[in-house]
Amino acid sequence: MDERLRQSFDHIRAGENLKSRTSAYLIRQTGHLRRIRSVRRWAAAAACALALTLGAFGGWLFFTPVSAISVDINPSLELNINRFDRVVSVDGFNEAGNQLAQSLDLRFVNYTEALKRLLADAEVQAYLDQGEGLSLLVVCDDQERSGQMLAQVEGCTSVQRNVHCHAGGSENSAEAHAVGLSCGKYRAYLQLKELEPSLTPEEVEGLTMREIRQRIRDASAQEDAPAETPKPSCGAEGVSSEEASSKAPEASCESKAEAGPHGSGSGQHGQGHGQHGGGGKHRGNHG
Repeated sequence: MDERLRQSFDHIRAGENLKSRTSAYLIRQTGHLRRIRSVRRWAAAAACALALTLGAFGGWLFFTPVSAISVDINPSLELNINRFDRVVSVDGFNEAGNQLAQSLDLRFVNYTEALKRLLADAEVQAYLDQGEGLSLLVVCDDQERSGQMLAQVEGCTSVQRNVHCHAGGSENSAEAHAVGLSCGKYRAYLQLKELEPSLTPEEVEGLTMREIRQRIRDASAQEDAPAETPKPSCGAEGVSSEEASSKAPEASCESKAEAGPHGSGSGQHGQGHGQHGGGGKHRGNHG
């Protein structure tokens, strides 16, 4: 049966016209398929490029800090925070700060959670129990965001004692980091330097925030203390040197103030003597 079918088809011959049309049709279909495949490859490549771009842009957004929180007590460190309120990095500014940053897992958590972990740390609690002051400075140039963060920070520390919360811009951040200080400690350094112009960053690097604030209070008290002025002698105003030399020496103001009552007392005492003399006279008559 198969042999008969093959022999039957062998007698079929396609005309030249049919061959040409068939060939043109196949070429058109092949070109169309190639264009479809080319478009699909281009679309796939574009999708990959877009995914890479979005991934890179998203990574840049996530890992770029837009604000910071300076934490200073004796450990001194900074939490760098992205636009999604996540801690993307932690920088220590002294040995204690580096050790604390390494001992706690603070990266990629919300900054409020990071503060809770810091406050729960045994070393930080020990400093607070000893009366050391904890300074928390929100560093952000966006005033609205800065206010929101400050409110959150104050809420996290509302039950803690000796905690001071502040907010400010980043205008001094580069200067602070250049001299090896956190933004919070550098701000306290600038306040003390206004009272002690010869102060250097190295001098405050090893000080606690309580020690810095105490020096600020002491220096302010000395600056506000009134200067002592010499007390003028009595009657010195409006008297020329010749008149002063021609008069007899007089006592000072305090001496004259004491002399008045004493003189009055002497008069009374003299009066008493007169009465006593009368008593003597009374004894003579009796004799």
